[in-house]
Amino acid sequence: MRTFISNGLLVRASGRSESDVVCENGTVTQVVPRGTLTPADGDTVIDAKGCYVVPGAVDAHVHMQLDTGSTVSSDTFETGTIAAAFGGTTTIVDFAEQRAGGNVLESFEQRMAEATSQCVIDWGLHQVLGGVTPQSLVDARSLVQREGVSSIKLFMAYPGRLYSDDGQMLRALQMCADTGMMAMVHAENGLAIDVLATPGHRPDAVSLLLTGPDGSQVLASGDVLFAGSVGRTDLEGGDWSVLQASIETLLAAYPGATVVHPGGQQASPHAFYNRGKEITIKNFTVTGGLDGIHLSGPASAVLDGNVVVDNKGRGIHIDKGSIARVLNNRIEGNGVMGISVTGTSYAYIGVFIPRIPALSPNTIRNNAGPGIQIERSSGAWVVGNTISGNKHGGIVLTRNAHADVMGNTISANGGDGVNVSFGSGVNFDSEPRKDGPNQTAAGQANSGVALRCLAGGYVDGPLGTLAGAQGGKVIEGGCVDRVTGGK
Repeated sequence: MRTFISNGLLVRASGRSESDVVCENGTVTQVVPRGTLTPADGDTVIDAKGCYVVPGAVDAHVHMQLDTGSTVSSDTFETGTIAAAFGGTTTIVDFAEQRAGGNVLESFEQRMAEATSQCVIDWGLHQVLGGVTPQSLVDARSLVQREGVSSIKLFMAYPGRLYSDDGQMLRALQMCADTGMMAMVHAENGLAIDVLATPGHRPDAVSLLLTGPDGSQVLASGDVLFAGSVGRTDLEGGDWSVLQASIETLLAAYPGATVVHPGGQQASPHAFYNRGKEITIKNFTVTGGLDGIHLSGPASAVLDGNVVVDNKGRGIHIDKGSIARVLNNRIEGNGVMGISVTGTSYAYIGVFIPRIPALSPNTIRNNAGPGIQIERSSGAWVVGNTISGNKHGGIVLTRNAHADVMGNTISANGGDGVNVSFGSGVNFDSEPRKDGPNQTAAGQANSGVALRCLAGGYVDGPLGTLAGAQGGKVIEGGCVDRVTGGK
């Protein structure tokens, strides 16, 4: 049975022509100038006047119901091939994906079963080699004769899942030369550059992790993180909740990055400068900035498990109405002080929620100023931390600051263990948390006194075993001891 397509404008690779097309049993048998042939009785005639007649398209690179481990492509083999047919695509070529540790033949058979049961147009499969081994190469060879597979795909990206090194690539290419197969290569340097989608500022935003030959890492966040802030979400395509999720994903995926290059034209002098809300900064090594981590604007953040060392100024600076939970960090060797809480800010240092007994203690040591300084109408809970070896004291409260200080080990600091002044106050009472009193490690007294209060401050609660080389509690200059009522 023939189908006769007449009066159309035929489009081929060689150009356009006014031609008629004859098909028999689904195969094109004749292409002739318009009007050369006359349809026979019984032919199905299609009048293509005013239309283009084009060959069926072949889409050689599709991903139907592809499961990446974190996402699944939206089209199934059924919905994708129906859509393809409506668009004039008559054949697709998808991928059978063998991942590292998997079996080539099993991956092919599984994918073939999915396609066979659902495809409504012609289809084929490329074979992905994600684990190039002697056995996988033998199996790939067998697919040429067994199933007519004519192509493989190799990856220079996705280490641990699909990545092939130079030796594996060479062996796979030699197999292609022997069999006549075509090789496709996903050709990034996966060991040097990792890419993560981080939308929110704009839908297509990505961040890059660059690894140098010495193993050092640089995180290029683009406009996800800005110097002094995070990306805007008030432009077209911006979404704050999406941006927040991207930042959390970014920090979770790349905990080892030591240097961050944010977007914007002007770089912050601080290693990590944030003015965003509800940000988590976790498992970073933060070094070399003016401040290590600087929260301003106001900002709110959880700072968890970071190593904040050798910054020129403060290790962590919480400023201008910011709120921070400082948990499980090591803050050491910074040029001014370990932690600064100022400008009507508030910090939970060593504890996430004051009324719940679980602790997340920080180690704050060997900084050039105080271990912790709280000032300018700011407040803090300081619970369960080790604060030692800081040059100008353990904890300093000044200029109308207040802190609840419980269960800390405050030792070997180069000044007072706790110093309170200028209308500030400290509460040592462990109720209702029952964290117990503060203490000084044996033989490691602070070089000043254990507690000094002056200039209109106040202290409340038991001193515990805090010790200073020059004595215990010193109350002077209008300071009030609420335990004894003395001044």
